[in-house]
Amino acid sequence: LSATHALAVRPTLTGTELTHPSSDGHVLIHYTLGGLDALPDTQDTQPQNGIPDAIDDVETGMHRVWEEFVQVDGWPAPRVDQGEGGDDRLDVYLRVIEANGYAHYEPLPGGGTTCYMELAHDGRNLGPLTFQSVAGHELHHCLQAAQTTRVDSWIFEATSTWVQYSLFTGAVVVDVARQVLWQTRLSSPQ
Repeated sequence: LSATHALAVRPTLTGTELTHPSSDGHVLIHYTLGGLDALPDTQDTQPQNGIPDAIDDVETGMHRVWEEFVQVDGWPAPRVDQGEGGDDRLDVYLRVIEANGYAHYEPLPGGGTTCYMELAHDGRNLGPLTFQSVAGHELHHCLQAAQTTRVDSWIFEATSTWVQYSLFTGAVVVDVARQVLWQTRLSSPQ
């Protein structure tokens, strides 16, 4: 699940902050290997590239949604955040949170909105494909914010969930989660 809201300040990780720029240049992933926010699993096997697999999963999930919506479907890219988080890329913070992910909207001087995201530091425990889907879900919220923030939150959540479960398929846990969620939503649409 996801919530979309704004925080007054960007998150501070409890350990030494490390960053990984995505290979497509759109995202800067913030994480730590120490403190409460430390990645619980730092294995580097798929691919073996010197980066923890959890970070690769975030990058893969976000790239998949960016490619499908910005490059193929023509959605506008999120606006740059004027250097918040270190540079103009979209920022993703992996840390201890009370959900799988959040997207936070930030108003820009002169109008418009930018966005940054938080993902659960232990999200890979859900499985690689599921964690990729959560990352893609949150990026989709940032794509929504590039167009408008003046829509009921349930619409944002419903469409990002649709994206998550239509683009990321094939893992049992994702397929089961989709069926449970749809059954719950259809039986209680309010």
